[in-house]
Amino acid sequence: MAMALVCVGASAQSDIDNEIDKLLSLQDVRQTMIDAMSTQFQALVKMGQIAEAKAKTMAEECADVMVPKCLEIQKKLYKEYYTLEELKELNKFYASAVGQKTLKLAVTFSSSALQVAADPEVMKKIQEITMKHLMPQ
Repeated sequence: MAMALVCVGASAQSDIDNEIDKLLSLQDVRQTMIDAMSTQFQALVKMGQIAEAKAKTMAEECADVMVPKCLEIQKKLYKEYYTLEELKELNKFYASAVGQKTLKLAVTFSSSALQVAADPEVMKKIQEITMKHLMPQ
């Protein structure tokens, strides 16, 4: 009886691992990271500090360094926060045309948030809010 429970537990864990692997494959973490970094490196291209071709190469090299650790962290987080059924639903969504569109646009949406955070007017207001709430020295 105890062996049967261990086998069932191992099978469920294996199912979760399989769903996470599918999910990460659908997300194409490496390409997403390359796209995000390429967007950031475009600022260097515009300033004339690097050539366009170098920006792509830099993004690829950085992604190759970061992806293994990123995947390790994401696997741990998916196991912690999602059930097997939820992972199956995510995979179904990301396998759809709308899900793939969502993944492809994720970099664009993230970049827009970074642009807002870098806006001088927004930065000034954030600094004012921070200063207002800091403890008096």
